[in-house]
Amino acid sequence: MLHRVVRTAAIKQHCPLVGAKSSRAVGISPTKLDCNNAVRHLWAPVSSFSTIPSTIGGGGDKGQGAGGQQSQSHEQPQHEPLRVEVVTSWREHLWRLAGWAVPMGILGGAVYWGVGKLGQDPAAVREVNNIPGLTVIMPGDASPGTKVTLDDLKGIDEVKGELSEIVEYLRDPQRFTRMGATLPKGVLLMGEPGTGKTLTARAIAGEAGVPFFSTSGSSFDEVFIGVGSKRVRQLFESARRHAPCIVFIDELDGIGRRRGASPGHNEEGKTLNSLLTEMDGFEPSTGIVVIAATNFASALDPALVRPGRFNKKITVPLPDLKGRREILQHYIARTVHSADLDFLSIARSTTGFSGADLANLVNLAATKAAMRGRAAVDKTLLEEALDDVRIGVKNSRVPNPADLRVTAYHEGGHALVALLTPGATPVHKVTVVSRGHALGVTVQLPEGDRTNMTHEQILGEIATAMGGRAAEEVVFGARNVTTGAVSDLQKATYYARQMIGKYGMGERTGLVYHDPNTPYGPGEQAAMDAEVRAILDRAYLQAKSILAENRGSLDAVADALLAKETLNATDLKDILRGKPISLTPAL
Repeated sequence: MLHRVVRTAAIKQHCPLVGAKSSRAVGISPTKLDCNNAVRHLWAPVSSFSTIPSTIGGGGDKGQGAGGQQSQSHEQPQHEPLRVEVVTSWREHLWRLAGWAVPMGILGGAVYWGVGKLGQDPAAVREVNNIPGLTVIMPGDASPGTKVTLDDLKGIDEVKGELSEIVEYLRDPQRFTRMGATLPKGVLLMGEPGTGKTLTARAIAGEAGVPFFSTSGSSFDEVFIGVGSKRVRQLFESARRHAPCIVFIDELDGIGRRRGASPGHNEEGKTLNSLLTEMDGFEPSTGIVVIAATNFASALDPALVRPGRFNKKITVPLPDLKGRREILQHYIARTVHSADLDFLSIARSTTGFSGADLANLVNLAATKAAMRGRAAVDKTLLEEALDDVRIGVKNSRVPNPADLRVTAYHEGGHALVALLTPGATPVHKVTVVSRGHALGVTVQLPEGDRTNMTHEQILGEIATAMGGRAAEEVVFGARNVTTGAVSDLQKATYYARQMIGKYGMGERTGLVYHDPNTPYGPGEQAAMDAEVRAILDRAYLQAKSILAENRGSLDAVADALLAKETLNATDLKDILRGKPISLTPAL
């Protein structure tokens, strides 16, 4: 048997029709043999080409060519097969390897990229572990509206200062652990609705650049036994995988109410026990901070709010005058607005408003501007939106002239008594436009935020409240007064009772605080009622005296209200001075 070695590259070079797997030639010169001959001699018995030249290439040292004399020195026994070994060059191996390695590499890279993007959580908000209501905001998220930092918190500078240490700890924990300090496990945010507790928690996560897990206490409430506890465990398992991070639980009282308050429902207690266990189950060094918010801190279980679980308790207050001005500027900057807006005046008009209230106010004004085709949000639209929020939507009904005249004198009485009584809150405007359940309104605004009220200021508020009924009696007589003073009497009585029972300002009852939940002693209730009645009677006589002495001004204010519907503080002061005012109604 003859064994020959032929490189496939040689025959492929001169015989392109023969593939790499079929290229076989033995004892044939590729420069002198066509492809058909090569294939035929490849499989034929040795006897059929026993005179093939012994050399491969253009003839050997004997000099025979394709048409020369054939040598008989290599004759083989008839029908003995010829074994061929094909050797592929290293370059061909390399190309074959690259042919499948490159596509596989591209596929593997695509898979790796996809898994990496999934780990980075490209979605700003997504559910984790199928927990209803649980969402996560990752630090790398850049979608609009999800990135919040401490700079976005307006009007609560003292809260930002309290939380800055948590931000710094999450950024650089070694700075604190080096001093032996530990990160607080929990921070409880307390305050009225709309003060920005949720926004504050998001701002901490955004400022520190850590994942933000957000859920609410009601998300753990479930009728099926054990589901609430399981969701608590899933929440903290996800948080551990993404530490350092912040876990925010809104409306904590939905899961953490004092145990034993509802003995017929044990599932709520089991869920709370799971939360207590989980908060004890991680060390501060893990970097998980639980921030919770509630409007009812007194209803929470003592075991939940103790130090070691919620180490910090921060009250998020309503914004003061400066804070309301900053919040208004922040939200109005997002709208198309006129350049002459007086933010300080608007802030003074919104005493007691939360950040959410102010955002709603600006949105209402912008909506009115769009509906009416205005070019921008201006002062009149903000004033109208404020009246909608504070008093009610304007009524479409038209009162009869007699009722409108009574309302004009009633509101004029409030306004004049407030202007002429020491300690009374300054009048901002008075109107006879019917809104909500009110036929007319007198709006008073303090110069700044009040933290205390003096004895004189409280008496001024009571006298102003009595001014409406007093004006009706002065003008129409005692038997023609109307039922429109219900809210005025409620307000006046409230202030008088607070003076006597809470502030210790009674002349006869003295410096006593009366607990409303404690039964009064013999004669004590009668003494308090007599003191309250005396305060109200004096205030009413004072209001009647002021209006009787200024009857001309009262008539002028009523006539102006009937003609113009709304008067501001400047109009009222001009009327008292006898100056003429414009009676053109505002658009």
